[in-house]
Formats: sequence, C-alpha cells, structure tokens
Amino acid sequence: MTGVKSVSASIYHSLILKNGWNSFACGRNSNGQLGDGTTKNDSVPLQIMADVQSVAAGENFSLILKLMEPCSLAETILMAILEMVLE
Repeated sequence: MTGVKSVSASIYHSLILKNGWNSFACGRNSNGQLGDGTTKNDSVPLQIMADVQSVAAGENFSLILKLMEPCSLAETILMAILEMVLE
C-alpha cells in the first residue's frame, strides 16, 4: 500500500491512515473492530472511512478521529487560545 500517513496496530488488527485522509482496516473482526459493519475477518485492508485525522487500534476496538468541519475565524482563534492555555 502506498501513500501511508500512519499505522496503528493491536495484537489482532491494524488501522491504516493514508495521505488522502482515508482510513483502512484489516485483521481479526470478532467484535466488529474493523468498522465495516460485519464480524468477518479480513486480511486485505478495507477502506472504512474518509476525512479521518487519526486512527488508534486497541485489543478489540478501534478509534477513529474525523476531521473537523471548517470553523469560523472566531472559533479558530478561540481554539488557538485554548491550546496555548492548556500547554
């Protein structure tokens, strides 16, 4: 697979984030952790979701953080101030 931005792997499954903000998953799926709506294991990476910022694989679960919608200038400034305060 080319264009990989990041990978997160657990003991049973892996999540892949490509440069185009698309997420893929493969491996064991007994608890639906691949996110394809089934419990079928798959050794070939399946595209799961678009517009994804980051992925994290746990033992029997997956976390996917979606990209935020564009914010207004005021919201962007407020977020920047909050980040500075929380550092």
